Amino acid sequence: MDKEGVVEFFEVTKVYRGRYYALRDITLSIKKGEFIFLVGPSGAGKTTLLKTMYMEELPEEGEVKVLGISHRGITKKDIAFLRRKIGIVFQDFRLLPDRNALENVTFSLESIGVSYKDAREKALKILTDLGLATKADNEIFDLSGGEQQKICIARALVREPVILIADEPTGNIDPKSQDEIIDLLVNIHGKGTTVIMATHNYTLLERIPVKRTVHLERGEIKKVS
Repeated sequence: MDKEGVVEFFEVTKVYRGRYYALRDITLSIKKGEFIFLVGPSGAGKTTLLKTMYMEELPEEGEVKVLGISHRGITKKDIAFLRRKIGIVFQDFRLLPDRNALENVTFSLESIGVSYKDAREKALKILTDLGLATKADNEIFDLSGGEQQKICIARALVREPVILIADEPTGNIDPKSQDEIIDLLVNIHGKGTTVIMATHNYTLLERIPVKRTVHLERGEIKKVS
């Protein structure tokens, strides 16, 4: 095992309904500080691969290790620990509609026991860092798609994750906002965070000079470049 590996898959297979192979015999090691693109058409297995990284899905065969914790015999306490170390950005935002931008970010910390005062302070800082301080009091539906996605990134980053997972983060936003999101991810990566991003938009790969690309097709790794 690579001592620097923060995410490791050993011959991992994930099957749905006993017959649909979402992942088949996946072996992959992701090192600390890497920028990884997961690419492939819809149904290639990208989202399932990401879900196994934060243990929302567990494989039928093989082994997944994240930050040294194996899925075999994993406990709820282990999963809670991992999810504090992993930031997740979803394509469909998943923001809380009854809370404003600041409250969405603050809640990410309050949910793990951080006091309201400290959570609010850290949330305001991350919003400022991302150029969103003026949007702190905005209701979610008053924000553009690009702004909502930035709030999602702020929510993920406020916990200072070791790994940032982004599942098609540019899929529902306009081209200008896509560029801004990629610039944010590059900046985050430059500070030492491991970034793992799934996309079917191959043009985005040209924006990231230092990265590794994992090509998936029908649940299998076809190429790593």
